[in-house]
Amino acid sequence: MTQSAFLAVAQHVGEVVESATESLLAQAYAIDDAPRLGSLVRIPFGRASDGSAGCTYGVVTRAHTAPVDPGRAPVARGQSATSLDDIYREHPQLERLFRTLFAVRVVGHGAVDGAIVHYLPEKPPEVHQLVFACDNHELERFTERPGYLALLLADRGPIADEVTAAFLREAARVRGIAGQPYLVHAGKAMVSLLRGDSVRLATLLGRLG
Repeated sequence: MTQSAFLAVAQHVGEVVESATESLLAQAYAIDDAPRLGSLVRIPFGRASDGSAGCTYGVVTRAHTAPVDPGRAPVARGQSATSLDDIYREHPQLERLFRTLFAVRVVGHGAVDGAIVHYLPEKPPEVHQLVFACDNHELERFTERPGYLALLLADRGPIADEVTAAFLREAARVRGIAGQPYLVHAGKAMVSLLRGDSVRLATLLGRLG
């Protein structure tokens, strides 16, 4: 299967609503249905969704659900309910009153020839561009080399290290018995990148187990 054919079969999980060179914000199509923390996603370049024009790769760094109208704060509705499902059955309008957004850190891009590179693309993704979840094969291919770590570790947000650790654990999981050697290799790369920041390095390594 060609790369274009392979990418075309993936399911999109959201849509870009804010875009910048190093990060983007996307809206999930159902509330509370954002990709997992630390998961790898792909955003196509241009109007085609099959990757024929290249794509941006990013890691999900946070998700939150909030009212569509910030002026309408949610109120408790479950006094007589026994589960969340009961609340949504009794108040189906809630599905339209809230939206789930997820933030993505750009960690590389795919070139037109199919090569994956671990540096920022020249332009950010377009608003309303579709966001696709990467499957195990694509995640393994993206993480064959540790170049993505420099862009991930450049994020100094409050949960940035949790994101990096979650991403590395997932990249190790898809490798099966080769997962532990992969983590050792990634750990050595982080030692070099975080030279002089032993506390952060120790925290990250402690979250890989």
